[in-house]
Amino acid sequence: MQMSSDDFSIRVSNLSKSYKIYSAPRDRLKQFVISIIEKLFKRPVKNYFREFHALKDISFEIKRGETVGIIGRNGAGKSTLLQIICGTLSPSQGEVLVNGKVAALLELGSGFNPEFTGRENIYLNGALHGLSHSQLDTRFNEILIFSEIGEFIDQPVKTYSSGMMVRLAFSVIAHIDADILIIDEALAVGDIFFQQKCMAYLRAFQDEGNTVVFVSHDTSAVLGLCSKALLLTGHAGKHYFRSAKEVCAQYIEGLYEERVTNSALIDPKVQNNKVIKLEEISAIRVKSQLTIGSVPVDNLIRVSSFMSEAKGFGASGAKILDAWIEDGFGKRIAEIQGGTTANFCILVKAFKDIKYPAYGLILKDRLGQFLIAEGTDLTFRNQSISLLANDSAKVSFKFAMPILFEGEYTIDLAVAEGIGHDHIQQHWMSDVMVFTSLNSRLAHGILGFQNLQISIENLRTSN
Repeated sequence: MQMSSDDFSIRVSNLSKSYKIYSAPRDRLKQFVISIIEKLFKRPVKNYFREFHALKDISFEIKRGETVGIIGRNGAGKSTLLQIICGTLSPSQGEVLVNGKVAALLELGSGFNPEFTGRENIYLNGALHGLSHSQLDTRFNEILIFSEIGEFIDQPVKTYSSGMMVRLAFSVIAHIDADILIIDEALAVGDIFFQQKCMAYLRAFQDEGNTVVFVSHDTSAVLGLCSKALLLTGHAGKHYFRSAKEVCAQYIEGLYEERVTNSALIDPKVQNNKVIKLEEISAIRVKSQLTIGSVPVDNLIRVSSFMSEAKGFGASGAKILDAWIEDGFGKRIAEIQGGTTANFCILVKAFKDIKYPAYGLILKDRLGQFLIAEGTDLTFRNQSISLLANDSAKVSFKFAMPILFEGEYTIDLAVAEGIGHDHIQQHWMSDVMVFTSLNSRLAHGILGFQNLQISIENLRTSN
C-alpha cells in the first residue's frame, strides 16, 4: 500500500480479490500435487478448484473531507474491500493508495483479545493504531467516559455484550487522531443513545475536514451522512460510484429487479389453486370498481418514563422537571397507537422571572436527525406571557401521534427565553424519553400519514 501527498484520502485502481473454492477438502491435496507436476513438466494440468471473485476491477477515488457510504447485497464484497483498504487483506491485483492515518472499526471485536480486560484492550487496540502507552494514559479517562462502560472496564471483554464491545471499540478509534474513519456496520449493534452519540461524533469529525467511509444496508443513513456512495453489485466487477442519492436509488431498483427475476410469474387466472374463468374476472372487476377504505391503525408505540438524569445545558434560569403523555382522561399512559390523539405534557419550574418563555420538543430518529420540531414561540409571540421566579408551568402539545416505522426514537425538550432566534436557552435536555415503535404498517421510510384513507378505482376500457 503506497502513500501520496495528493488531495485525496483513498484511491482504488483496478482492484480485484479472488479466492480458490474447493468442493471437498481432498481437492486441496490433489491441487497441491498437481501444482508440483505442472512445475516439473511445465505444462498446464487440470485444476481442482473454481475461482471466486469477491471483487473485480473496482476503481474509485475518495477525496479528503468526503463521507462515502458503501452499500450492496450480502456477499457483494463490501467487507473485503474495507479490509483491503485497511491493509489487513492483500488484493489479488490492482492498487490501493491511502493518504492519511486510518482508524477502522471492522468486525465486532476485531483488535481485541477476549481474555484481556477492557482496560488492557484499550492499550492493545490503541497500540495497533500507533499510539504510545503515555498517549493512551492521557486519553484513557476520555475513552472510558465516551464508552460508558463504567466498572466493566476491568472485566474480560469475553463477558461483554455485543453492544458493550461496540462502545469500547468505537471509543478507542474516536480518540486516536485519525484522518480517515472506516466503519463496517458495527454501529447497528449499539442502543439508540450510543448510535446518536456516534453519529454526533461522525458529524463533528466531518466538520473538521476528515474522511469517513462506512458500510451500511440502511439507505437512510447513507443519504443522511454521505455526499457520495459506492454500490457493489457482486456481478463481474459491476459497480457504481456516484452521488449518494443516485446510488441509493440504483440499489433499491436492483433489489426489486432481482425479486422479479427470481420470482415465478403468477397466472392471474389461478387463485388458491382454483382456475377462474375470464368472465368471472370481469365480474370481479366490475364489483370492485371503486373501493374506499380507512387504513387500519396498527402502530403500537411504547413510551418510556421521563429520564431526569438525561444530559442537558442552558443558563439554568428554568428547569424541565417532568414530561409524559396523557390519554383523553388526563391519565398518564405508557403505550399509544400511532395516528391517535396524544397530549404531550411538560412540567417546567422557573428560578428567575422569564419574559417570553418558549417551550419546544423535538422527535429524533436513531441517527439523531430531527424528524419533527414544534414550539410555542409563534403561537404565543404576540401575547406577553411570562413565568415568574419559583412558579411552574405545565405545557401541553396535543397532536395526532405520528405513524412510525419500527424502531426507536428519542425526544429532546427545551425551555428558552426570548422571541424567535433572539433567545437564550434556559434548559435543553437531550434524549429524555424513548418512543419504541413495536409494529407498523410502513415498509419503508420513517413516518406515515395520519387519518389516511385510500381509494382504488379500476377504470375499464370499453372495446
